[in-house]
Amino acid sequence: MIEPVTPTGKRKPILRGLLVAGAVLLGALVLYPCVSELLPMGTGSLEYAGEWSERLRPLQSIEQAQSTYPKLRARKFSNGDWLLLASDNSHGNPWGGTVVTKDNRGLIRAFYGHVCGRADTGYESKTLDDAYRVLDLTYASTPGSAPKQQPQH
Repeated sequence: MIEPVTPTGKRKPILRGLLVAGAVLLGALVLYPCVSELLPMGTGSLEYAGEWSERLRPLQSIEQAQSTYPKLRARKFSNGDWLLLASDNSHGNPWGGTVVTKDNRGLIRAFYGHVCGRADTGYESKTLDDAYRVLDLTYASTPGSAPKQQPQH
């Protein structure tokens, strides 16, 4: 049992340690979103695109992809088409800003730019072609170049 105060009136070291750890954790959770906006943001990585292109190449289905890479995102469209997405967040990551996709046709593509969190094609996409239109408008085709339109937060 932890006694909050010793007979001399001083707090026990374990309680002080827990309070300090809690304050540090709370401070980090509060400050990180503010500080992360000040850190450099990546606009794409050819290395990341190459690594994920090689990982996606052998995958032949959403099920195989998600069993091999559980954090990989996938979209399945009503006509049976599907799209796999791997992405690297730009925020606080100078090498981030890359989205790599593979579809049911076997096409692998990379997109570069401002990636907020885990990129997606936008939930409004109803078809694979619509998804590629969103990606083409949102991201650039080479690292460091400007997208066709600015991403919305």
